[in-house]
Amino acid sequence: ERPRAVRAEHALTPIFLAGNPRDLRFGVRLSERLGALTVLPFSHETPERHLELLAGFTVLWGSRLHSLALATLAGVPFVGLGYDPKVAHLVDQVNAHLVQPLPHWPLAELEAKRLVAATGTLLKGHHAFGRALVQAAGALRQGALAAQEDAAHRLGRLLGLHAVPAPPTVGESDASQSG
Repeated sequence: ERPRAVRAEHALTPIFLAGNPRDLRFGVRLSERLGALTVLPFSHETPERHLELLAGFTVLWGSRLHSLALATLAGVPFVGLGYDPKVAHLVDQVNAHLVQPLPHWPLAELEAKRLVAATGTLLKGHHAFGRALVQAAGALRQGALAAQEDAAHRLGRLLGLHAVPAPPTVGESDASQSG
């Protein structure tokens, strides 16, 4: 019902990206049932190839964490369809960097009418979303690198591996530069 509605209203061809053999079997069965869905295997590609493929998309509906992370990196607006709390968490993290938030729903609460409307909104703002998503990906990457550095430092001190002073916090680095 949902893929047909989006195909009819927005002239898009829904594509099901199968990330593993189980997803591929599910996608084929879904396509046979709906008739409005193209199924592509997605698991044996490199991350660079995934980004290249996703960059050609106009909008993505995703329930897998990695598809949403790659869509963010590629600047492709998406609807998060969650069955796992980590999907909602990623969408929340991305939305913290956007003016207009990306939609996400638990699969059990998904309604075709709302999905079609959300897809239309994303299509209208595709280019603005693209730039904002790439910037959000950069900000999230910087935050992850800082957290990784902090964790490595704390673990090293905890294990007595090094007695290196902690990296300065933002306030400390500002004070040291002004003095």
